[in-house]
Amino acid sequence: MSKKDEALRAFYEEMSESILQADDAELEEEYREGGMSMDADADRMRQLLANTFKTFQQRALVAARKKHEERTATISAQQFQLPASPEERRALLDAVIAQHQQAGRMLIAQHREFKELTDEDVESWLQQFGALGLLDKKPGSEK
Repeated sequence: MSKKDEALRAFYEEMSESILQADDAELEEEYREGGMSMDADADRMRQLLANTFKTFQQRALVAARKKHEERTATISAQQFQLPASPEERRALLDAVIAQHQQAGRMLIAQHREFKELTDEDVESWLQQFGALGLLDKKPGSEK
């Protein structure tokens, strides 16, 4: 602890000791002379303590939220090289679904008829599967 920190701590300790030893009537008089309200100060202090406690309690949530945002940004920034033609992209999507049954179930749950998928839908699904690491594998090869 630096000398400055030690001096500041000593000051706060003396001030709190002085307040603890002071008579309530003295404190009320000082507040009146200073044109301040003890009730307003007490409310401000309660609010400060409540906010500090809430911030302390939510520190894990804030960290998790930040980590989630970082991961989402990383995934969003990824772009996978997809085939140029819509037919080739649709064939790639069919191949991914055939190789990864879980991915197929996820897609089927949202789109009953694959024929209804637009080219944009196909491209979007391929980008999502790529973010999941499913495009790195080709049938019969290792990652």
